[in-house]
Amino acid sequence: MQLREVVFDFTAGGARYRTRGRTSDSRLALDITAELGRLPFSIQSRTARDAAMALLATPPAGASPRITRTSSIELDGQVTVASDVTPVSLVAALTEWVINVQPWVSAISAPLAAARISDRA
Repeated sequence: MQLREVVFDFTAGGARYRTRGRTSDSRLALDITAELGRLPFSIQSRTARDAAMALLATPPAGASPRITRTSSIELDGQVTVASDVTPVSLVAALTEWVINVQPWVSAISAPLAAARISDRA
């Protein structure tokens, strides 16, 4: 199948992922963004904020975390597959990336969840 552009979202391991792919040369480059939650303010939970900031300083291989203007934490990455991609090869490439970042995503989710819980108390 010959693709020029592919755009879709999915959820895995409690995180929402946005994917946008475009062809260049004979490859399909997929830009992936995981939406992980909001960075807690110190007043919400200093411990949770410090834990999240420490994890932001040690990202998984092949991914770059960032804090948006609205204090949301996102994790960006890119996967490249042959432009004559099949659905199976597309899902396999994305699955490999998600498996690689999942331990980090799980680790940062804990302090973010703790801050949400303490915010409700």
